[in-house]
Amino acid sequence: MSVHRVLVLGPIRLNLLGLMIGIGVLTAVYYCRRHADRAGLKKDLITDLLFSSVFIGMLGARALYVLMELPHYLSDPLSILRVWEGGLSFFGGFSAGAIYAWFASRRLHMNPLALADLTSPAVALAYGIGRLGCDIYGRPTALPWAVSVYGVPRHPVWFYSAVAGFAIFLLLHLWSARPSFAGRQSLTFLALYGGYRFIIEFFRESAMLGPLSYSQIVSLFMTIVSMLFIKWFDRQETKNVTPQQ
Repeated sequence: MSVHRVLVLGPIRLNLLGLMIGIGVLTAVYYCRRHADRAGLKKDLITDLLFSSVFIGMLGARALYVLMELPHYLSDPLSILRVWEGGLSFFGGFSAGAIYAWFASRRLHMNPLALADLTSPAVALAYGIGRLGCDIYGRPTALPWAVSVYGVPRHPVWFYSAVAGFAIFLLLHLWSARPSFAGRQSLTFLALYGGYRFIIEFFRESAMLGPLSYSQIVSLFMTIVSMLFIKWFDRQETKNVTPQQ
């Protein structure tokens, strides 16, 4: 369930989710600019590309959420425009932004795999920061760290998600210095995010399809496919290594 969180600074009321998403985006762009040289990419080009990708991603995030809650939005079409009330899908935002970035990078004569590897840790970092302002609480629980929502103690899913985002960022950042095939970082991100999302869904109240939620089915597929690709590329890389004489 969602409960809107607002930051009050005197007479100013700020939507905490929007604020943290903005901070997350700026932090991610800074991270990418700082490490662009190592990836062989131009800072100015990736800055413009990243901001435009974020814009497309936000449209995709809203579009997918609206489709998932279509009956509600058909009864009140104007509410589609009230983004400040919440309602974004990470899957939709990530997919739309990634597809746009892929084609835009090719048009700008940039290596799309190098861009994907550079931005993967940054996406995880932005995700973690954004989740700090999130308003999602999970199933009822008796755990001592439960958060009371309208008198019902619930899992602080937003906190679990933020921790997972920061953990994925840290792992990807540490692994980024290791030599590997192009695309390894992005595939690893997909595998880690899919695994985390599959697990976190057990704590959320989501639309189900049999024993699993729709997000779990997508996450499981994404994790398996990503790990199979990593395994295949690792084998290809091993075959191409010339044995020492």
